[in-house]
Amino acid sequence: MEVIKGGGGTNNNFKKETAEKLFIEDGLMLKEISVIVGFSVQTLSKWKKDGNWENKRNEFLAAPHKIKEVLME
Repeated sequence: MEVIKGGGGTNNNFKKETAEKLFIEDGLMLKEISVIVGFSVQTLSKWKKDGNWENKRNEFLAAPHKIKEVLME
């Protein structure tokens, strides 16, 4: 995945949404995500806590489509 460049409100919202997706759906660690979106691990950690990303990741991993995908591997 390439680094997302640029700043500004709308782009920052896009980066935050991208970071959340990378954490929840792709299972990346905050350090990896920080390189991609250009925000510090500290900022990402705050977003993770405020947005309840850990629970969202657990729910995503327990979803029927994800369980089927894992079983089919």
